[in-house]
Amino acid sequence: MSSFDRYDEGSATAEYRRSVDKAARIAEEQKRKAPPDHHLEIDCLLDAYARRLAANINRGNAIAARLPSVLFGHKGLHFPAQKVERQRRDAAANQAERQRIESILDKIRGSAVEVEKDSGDCARAPRISAGDPDLVQKLTSRAKRLEARQKLMLEVNAYYREHKTLEGCSVLTPEEIETLTASMAQSGQTAPYGSSVLVNHHCKIRNVRLRLSELAAQTEGGVMHPVSSPRNGWYFYIIPDLGAKEYTASFRNAKARFLELRSQGYGGKITEPASDGGPSTCLVLGIESEDGLSTADILHVCRGKNCLVTDFTQMDRLLEDLAVSEILCRVSREIGFDLVRRRGHSAVPFEEWDNPWFPAATPGSIAAGVYELAVQCGAVTEDGPSERRKHVGQLTRLIQSGERGAGQARMLAVTYAADAGLPGAVHHRVDSLMKQFDEYQGRTQKVTVRRRKFKIRGGGR
Repeated sequence: MSSFDRYDEGSATAEYRRSVDKAARIAEEQKRKAPPDHHLEIDCLLDAYARRLAANINRGNAIAARLPSVLFGHKGLHFPAQKVERQRRDAAANQAERQRIESILDKIRGSAVEVEKDSGDCARAPRISAGDPDLVQKLTSRAKRLEARQKLMLEVNAYYREHKTLEGCSVLTPEEIETLTASMAQSGQTAPYGSSVLVNHHCKIRNVRLRLSELAAQTEGGVMHPVSSPRNGWYFYIIPDLGAKEYTASFRNAKARFLELRSQGYGGKITEPASDGGPSTCLVLGIESEDGLSTADILHVCRGKNCLVTDFTQMDRLLEDLAVSEILCRVSREIGFDLVRRRGHSAVPFEEWDNPWFPAATPGSIAAGVYELAVQCGAVTEDGPSERRKHVGQLTRLIQSGERGAGQARMLAVTYAADAGLPGAVHHRVDSLMKQFDEYQGRTQKVTVRRRKFKIRGGGR
């Protein structure tokens, strides 16, 4: 369908197997150089290369088979220009993905290097994940290799100071002697390993040993306790598979660990609620105060969905702490909630939740903010929960109705503030609402643009 050339049956499969065999040879070669605790990392990279390459080849063949070549067409006046252009773009994107897949081979080569980079003669050390079950063992192994490397560099420098040459140095191979001699001649340095290299290497050893001491201090009774103090007074904790808590003082580390466990399938297999009425979960993200007196779950992963836990609404300390509101905003923005599960109520979509507690740039959160502003400015009298639900529900539907509806809701907020004379508290609330409106409308506009492009390309009707 693509050309007049004859296709040899099985040639695509043979090409795939040759590529995978080549990657396997590279992996085996690097595993001979790497310490045993990094063999699993190399195997995982090889597996990812094989799987992604197979999917890429299949997708490339599918793209090529969408349309026959114009050489085979009989209706030249009806040339499918849009379909051909779409086929060309998809083929280019698939080729770019092929290049990213081939870059995995470079990761395989780089991940197996035994020592850290020193004066350009050795590559970067393999990355060790914070959630690695063999973290302590791998760090200990790295510390020993770094110390052995430091000892070797000191011995080489001592030999050079005594003999004024590296010839005959028993701790170096002939290739290393040649490389170091050329490097010294080019840079003009007076020693094979300069003071900056030795100092940097010593810092690496110190950092690894410090990390090991922190892990030893953290592990107490099966619970990973944080060593450093949090900036805002709250620690983050993660409970994987109903196991022991893992603490961290950094949201970035908590997010990375959460997403790592999330990608491994935690929270996707539970189908029944817990006996106490709350969601039965495999993965939990929460916060705990520095003094240990206040603890609250924030996020439960249940049935593959991220569920916001509203326990914080029952705790005055959490509601009064602005840092907690900032944490909830950041979790909403960077991790995301799918559902809100309140005790005694069925789950509702997070986008539609009447959320007066923290800004989240969702229709429900913005509607609750506009309603609170109306009450604060005296434009609406708060007559109870039922009236609140009615007003907030109407505003939510108005915002969700489209760009015009969101603009009308924005104008309502501006009008309420103008009638109130813009006191300080109202001014702050209006600024927050305007930021949420901008974020929400920007997000919806991007979705609209994507849908339009999809229709233009012929993907929808």
